[in-house]
Amino acid sequence: MYKTGLIRFLETFSDKCLLLDDEQNGYSYSDLILLCRSDQFSETKGRLVICLIENNIHSLIGYLALIISGAVPMLIPANINNRFLNKYIEDFKPKYIWSPRSINVNMDDFSIKKTIGDYNLIDLKQKDFALNASLALLLSTSGTTGSSKFVRLSKLNLLSNASS
Repeated sequence: MYKTGLIRFLETFSDKCLLLDDEQNGYSYSDLILLCRSDQFSETKGRLVICLIENNIHSLIGYLALIISGAVPMLIPANINNRFLNKYIEDFKPKYIWSPRSINVNMDDFSIKKTIGDYNLIDLKQKDFALNASLALLLSTSGTTGSSKFVRLSKLNLLSNASS
């Protein structure tokens, strides 16, 4: 219901521009919907995805596609120290990573499922585990006492924030 209703809402803007990059290349709402319906992003539904974020259009498009596809993004700055990133992978066991191509993934077995601009959706080939069905997003805190902690946001939290 959450995903279907959100896509139905976005379809009302399908002919409109969603984002423009610095070179005026655009993504429409329709482009985003097609990406969400692609096999690669549909497979992320209900799965934890480390999302290494930067301030660019491909980072944002991937994040939006993950949210709409029903994945649970774990937002982490892309400039994170590799030691911390490897620790998060070890501790949280995400199924996927949305990552800039410039970042090397330290895994024995992985595959690139989708590339958009300078970002890859990477399948880490890790075993799935059940997540709470209401969980929508994990936001990292500043980590003033060491490594970051994560704030859990539900689908209802996101919908409430978006509608206010």
